[in-house]
Amino acid sequence: MAQPTFLVTKLIPQPNKKTWVDRARLFTRLDGLLAEGVRLALVSAPAGFGKTTLVSAWVHRPGAPAYAWLSLDEQDNDPLTFWSYLVAALRQDAQVDGGPRRPALPVFQSATPLAFLDQLINQLSQASSCRVLVLDDFHLVRSTAITQGIAYLVDHLPAQLRLVLLTRSDPALPLATLRARGQLVDVRLDDLRFSAAEAGDFLNGSAGLQLSPAAVATLHHKTEGWVAGLQMAAVSLRKCSDTEAFIDSFSGSNRYVLDYLAGEVLKRQPPEVQAFLLQTSILDSLCAPLCAALLAGESGGDLPAAQRTLEYLEDNNLFIVALDEERSWYRYHALFLDLLRKRLGQAYPGQSRRLHARASHWYAANGDFYAAVEHAFSGRDFERAAGLIDEAADELLGNGQHSLLLKSIRRLPEEQLSDHPRLPLFEVAVLTTHGDIQEAEQRLQALEQRLPELAPGDPLAGWLASRSASIRALIAVCQGDIHRAQAYIQQVFEHISPDDQSPWRPALFITLSNLNLSTGDPVSATRNMFEAIRAGKQAWQAFMVLDAMTQLTMVLWARGQMNDAAELCQEGLALVREKRLENDSVAGMLYLGWGFLLCERGELDEAESYIRRGMDLCSPTSKLWSLLWAHQVWMRLLIARHDLEACEAAARQAERLSQENQVPVWLTSVNSGLRARVWVKMGQL
Repeated sequence: MAQPTFLVTKLIPQPNKKTWVDRARLFTRLDGLLAEGVRLALVSAPAGFGKTTLVSAWVHRPGAPAYAWLSLDEQDNDPLTFWSYLVAALRQDAQVDGGPRRPALPVFQSATPLAFLDQLINQLSQASSCRVLVLDDFHLVRSTAITQGIAYLVDHLPAQLRLVLLTRSDPALPLATLRARGQLVDVRLDDLRFSAAEAGDFLNGSAGLQLSPAAVATLHHKTEGWVAGLQMAAVSLRKCSDTEAFIDSFSGSNRYVLDYLAGEVLKRQPPEVQAFLLQTSILDSLCAPLCAALLAGESGGDLPAAQRTLEYLEDNNLFIVALDEERSWYRYHALFLDLLRKRLGQAYPGQSRRLHARASHWYAANGDFYAAVEHAFSGRDFERAAGLIDEAADELLGNGQHSLLLKSIRRLPEEQLSDHPRLPLFEVAVLTTHGDIQEAEQRLQALEQRLPELAPGDPLAGWLASRSASIRALIAVCQGDIHRAQAYIQQVFEHISPDDQSPWRPALFITLSNLNLSTGDPVSATRNMFEAIRAGKQAWQAFMVLDAMTQLTMVLWARGQMNDAAELCQEGLALVREKRLENDSVAGMLYLGWGFLLCERGELDEAESYIRRGMDLCSPTSKLWSLLWAHQVWMRLLIARHDLEACEAAARQAERLSQENQVPVWLTSVNSGLRARVWVKMGQL
């Protein structure tokens, strides 16, 4: 049920096709981006003018520079999502065997966006060769913060990177200034229109028609070189018996042409293909097994029929785009998809919810929690969405997918939260783990007032009471209230079973260990952290196990047991490799721990490699405290390298983060101690 960290198809351009029209004149224009001093290429035109196809062909051509690609959507208006995907895109060509060495890239930290951009720019400037970053569908980004960040990136862009924006409207960037300085390559609507020769190449070459020069000229004139219009005309002409009459009747503005031709395309398809197109239009991406499940019991509802239909759609260029080289996953052309969804309600009134329900069940059965929940929400089946979230909550919490859990819970109506009273408590648990102590305490107090509504013997009442006490214990530890924390922990142990397979039991031992540390009892802290590891391994709660291993590594180091600390950390790294979590955020803390130990050994270059990797993987939304600790490990490396000014800057950044949040004293004191060491070394006694 775990969600992949990234949707990798967003990082891949259209596959290269030999049938693409040769647009050498525009390739030459785009090649101007690679000239000295040029920073940005803006490809701006309305929908359907071939922006994505043009740039995909340009980056695929022989001799093209290395490129990174990111296809944007509405979800990318969240700065964390946007910058995380951008960094992931930039990492893509760094992994190619034999390719040039790429520097480690930072992870976005929402509290300090400018610091993140400065780190990103500095790291990109260390690249050994130039590469191009393409942001497709940039018009979908409406966030002012993101646009300002892109403007800052363009203004300070290193020579090793060029930026290409594909958009339907000009972004709020200083384009006039860039143009005046000769730093901008413009590709506009008039540039993208097919010339008469290109229209002929497309209609009679790529589309395989045999039209006369006069017919090509007529279609070119009526579409005004609009690529999508020509494509739709070509699809209709394949099924048309009277080519001349069709071309003569072809008229209207682009919008009307789209509506007319899309209607003609649908009408000319066999009934089973029309039904397939309309009913699968609820999907953002589709494959044969998913389509078969969606249409179960109908024509095209078995796997072979679904596969044949997808192949038919691709063979006939019916506005379907392959998402992988194996031709397993597809999506519909965005313009065509809009039309299909509009007509779905007309042709199959009331069927949208049924289709979304089937899609939700298919994704759930195939282990994609995120898509299953999304389709439940799209079908307005909030009860199913709540049930899916409730069923997966323990796993999401135990494996560190806290942001996904929180976002999913907060989309539910109040009625479903009342029917699933566990979910608000999971929300509070995530808030506490993130370090949002004040909000967590307020929400927990409101929840506890509703607990008496349950019967005393109700198992759910006991579950809620024990989990509430567990969260209360962690809050008390954070606030330094030792006696209250001890009382709550004792209360939890009276209700939680030693056989409990949930993440709550290892979390309880981690809390107890932190309580031991705050009372000056490292022996008990060590014992309880070992218990946390054992409890987490019972049902493999990845986040809990690796978090406990990291914390125990540091406890052992503080007790002078360096060899034991190193042995435990290596055991954790072996688990990361065994479970294939090398690039998962849950491994980030462990990488930081090993980097810390290497730093203590004086192996600074290898330490930096692990620390940077850990900082990249530690998501800002996973744990506020992990961010602070990452700063502290980084500071120790800077101290070891005598880079005191950089260390002082990192300390100030960590201090700002602490002041903006309610951070436990035992964490801020470490930062204060490190700052004191820096001041002593700088002579600021």
